[in-house]
Amino acid sequence: MENALYVFNSVLPILIFIWIGHLLRKRSFFSPETIDNIKKFIVNFTLPAVLFTSFLDIVFEWNYLLLMILVFLLCLFLYFYGRLTKKSFQQTWISFPFLLTGFEFGMLGLSLFGSAYGLENFGKMAILGVPHEFFIWFVYVTLLVRETSALPSMGSLLKSFLSSPVIIAIFTSILLNLTGWAAWLNNAFFADGLFKVLNLLAGLTAPLILLVVGYDIKITRDNIKSSALVVLLRLGLLIPLALWFNHYILAALLNLDRGFQIAFFTLLILPPPFIIPIFMKKGLPEEKAFITNTLMLHTVASIIIFIIYFALNPTL
Repeated sequence: MENALYVFNSVLPILIFIWIGHLLRKRSFFSPETIDNIKKFIVNFTLPAVLFTSFLDIVFEWNYLLLMILVFLLCLFLYFYGRLTKKSFQQTWISFPFLLTGFEFGMLGLSLFGSAYGLENFGKMAILGVPHEFFIWFVYVTLLVRETSALPSMGSLLKSFLSSPVIIAIFTSILLNLTGWAAWLNNAFFADGLFKVLNLLAGLTAPLILLVVGYDIKITRDNIKSSALVVLLRLGLLIPLALWFNHYILAALLNLDRGFQIAFFTLLILPPPFIIPIFMKKGLPEEKAFITNTLMLHTVASIIIFIIYFALNPTL
């Protein structure tokens, strides 16, 4: 009974914030432009604050590197899985293979994991985000843009990657950690004030993201069969794969604790990256409508699965 009450009280805030976000759209409380600005605020300020503080005190181990390689290779495998299933199921959507790989790590994964398991455990989830971001910027975006428009130069991709506040936060924090400067920063005269600001910003991340997710959820009947097919193909493969990898690779081979196993499962049930429509060329309204519908349908499925999984695994 006590365990069930703990799960209920942990899940309830997630559902309430999503419901409030949905209500905000229904009542036209915020305009779409305001929501876009909130997303920019999250990406430029609150997410970097979370990731910077998460990596600052992590003790890096050899098995973390192997885990990162595993995540990168898995993303690459899922792209080819997408191309194969597109042909097998005779799908004409340009974006179909891209909806089968990649994960919405920043705008959903961190908020779900942090809301349920606490901000202090963000580091375990953040480790998985490093190889994922490399895949997204240097493989995913390159292939997506080449499929829909002109191929971007490696220089422009590198510039976008290095100028991303999320990437800057991750690598600055890792550099401070590995060079030992993190200890100096923790003991600096301005440390208390700095970390209070960072912690306050970090605390805004999960509520704001969940509000935005709730606001964006709008599923239509248009091309619903194709959208449902994507969700079934992803989750039908990734749920058993996550459980198998957790048991035989993360636990048995890499000797990683339950926290990493739960973070890995959380990553693999997430929807495709929300950035897909951004990199699609203009003039494809049906394609973009299909993408949006798929992302929202998968988001709902991901939240439901995460809540069930959390009920079965309430603690790290």
